[in-house]
Amino acid sequence: MVGSLSRLIERLLRRAVCTQSRHDITTQVDADALSGCGNITGLINIQSGSLTSLTLNGIQRLDGSLDISFCPALAQISAPQLEWINHNLTLSSLPLLTNLSLPSLETVVDRVSWASLPLLTRPTLKTVGTDELGNPGTNIYGDLTIQNCGFQSLEFFNFGTFARAGDIVVEGNSQMSKINLSSLVYSTALNIENNGPDLRVYLPKLSSVGNLQLKHVAELHFPNLMTMDGVLILDENYFGPFELPQLSSIGGDVFVWNNAHMSAFNLPALTKIGGGIYDGDFRIANNSALTTITGLPLLNFVDGNTSLSGNFDT
Repeated sequence: MVGSLSRLIERLLRRAVCTQSRHDITTQVDADALSGCGNITGLINIQSGSLTSLTLNGIQRLDGSLDISFCPALAQISAPQLEWINHNLTLSSLPLLTNLSLPSLETVVDRVSWASLPLLTRPTLKTVGTDELGNPGTNIYGDLTIQNCGFQSLEFFNFGTFARAGDIVVEGNSQMSKINLSSLVYSTALNIENNGPDLRVYLPKLSSVGNLQLKHVAELHFPNLMTMDGVLILDENYFGPFELPQLSSIGGDVFVWNNAHMSAFNLPALTKIGGGIYDGDFRIANNSALTTITGLPLLNFVDGNTSLSGNFDT
């Protein structure tokens, strides 16, 4: 009887630990206290000035968020059984992090935000269930932000059954030379700027996007992009010809500025700029290699102002 009562009390205490709204971790002992929780709710918040290695054992599903930030000595993070995060996965201000191991992580529902991880060159993510190009199977359903990280490429995410994502921001990653999001079909916004000087961007299945902003990009491959609901901004890029062969409409402004190597601006299927919830100005300026504008044969409607300046022959 006493033993049964003790086990009942233990189960109730364990359930309370697993379902509280916030779990603050500053040591490995704190993390081990959650190891009996296969499913856990709330925010797991990890901040520590002394923690050098962290392992989250036992947790399979997190109906909440995981935030690991401002740990100046943390070099290794591992969550070997973690499969699902229902809200956010945030890693921020971890200057010594070199090893991130999430080998079972299949899904993050709301947001992945990784910032200021300068020594992390590649995470270990789920490798079972790759797409047709062999990319791992960690699916992002919401926003994705990668800022000031040490990645050389970005090709280890998928985007779920519908291949859709929210806002994608890839910014300030000075070592990054390749972005290959091969399964992405739709995003509410793409902002790619100030990464490595030879950055190549491959989105072979992308068919629709909200806003598209590109800066310091050397090569583009968007062969199936058909519609753009918002704004197109091209600023200080390094590519030669800019070509979107299937893009038929742009809902907002088009700004093409300071692209010194741009030799052609070819949108052969484009019929209109603006006309939706945005006005739709069309401005081209200060692109020294762009001497002809002949790649817009079907454009017949611009909702806002048009200003094309440069040394044009045609």
